[in-house]
Amino acid sequence: MTTADAASVFVTPAPRFDPAALVALGRREYGAGAEQLHALPGERDQNARVGDLVLKVYNAAEQPDAVALEVAALDHLARTDPGLPVPRVVRTLAGDAVTTLVDENGTAHLVRAISLVPGAPVEGTPGGADLGDAVGEPGARAQLGRQGVFDPAEGREL
Repeated sequence: MTTADAASVFVTPAPRFDPAALVALGRREYGAGAEQLHALPGERDQNARVGDLVLKVYNAAEQPDAVALEVAALDHLARTDPGLPVPRVVRTLAGDAVTTLVDENGTAHLVRAISLVPGAPVEGTPGGADLGDAVGEPGARAQLGRQGVFDPAEGREL
């Protein structure tokens, strides 16, 4: 992958699918029974909560190997530290980790789903020793658990 390929995700607009299309995707691909969608923030991608799933619709410029690396890292963490409170990859009803959604221009966007992790965002929370422990301990476990995941996408240039 060239530097230009990697950088294009920063200049290509984020997808803007209609909420009904994402709810339908959740139902069709993942068996989600939710009828409502809750939009979640995203800089380059479109993210949404559909029931107990978080759908990530990738920027059209995102490289498949980068998405595969994310899936591989989450799957590896699930195997090496099953008690770690991180999202789990949710596979489609067909067993795939990634699917696609085509926009009105005929452009295919990669999509993956992860489990919803209970809790509240800590952004804006006053810091202290308790918060440091609550964030630092799982962060250290995730770093240790990620050891052994190697993928060509790790070396991409930005």
